Amino acid sequence: MKLKVILAFVLFSLLLSCFFYVRFLQSENERLQSELMQVINANKSLNLALEEENKRHKKELQVLSELKQDENKIKEKIIKVKEYVYKSNENNLTKLFNDVLSRLWQTHGN
Repeated sequence: MKLKVILAFVLFSLLLSCFFYVRFLQSENERLQSELMQVINANKSLNLALEEENKRHKKELQVLSELKQDENKIKEKIIKVKEYVYKSNENNLTKLFNDVLSRLWQTHGN
């Protein structure tokens, strides 16, 4: 009889500890799911921010490319002006300067 009571008590203790362990696992699962949702939401917002940064970066690269092309055009004009000044036999600097300016405005208009 004592053995049956002891076995019943051990079995009851075992069942009670299993019940509390399952409850603990359920609460842990809920907590982890909540943290997972927070991480997923943070990941989504970071992806959106990354996409915006990539768009901005592409625009900046495009602007830089356009500026580089403009710079190259100006360098070409400067080279042409230097060649013109070198090839010109004009001794009057004012006349030469005005002539160079008029040539630049003509090429700028075209």
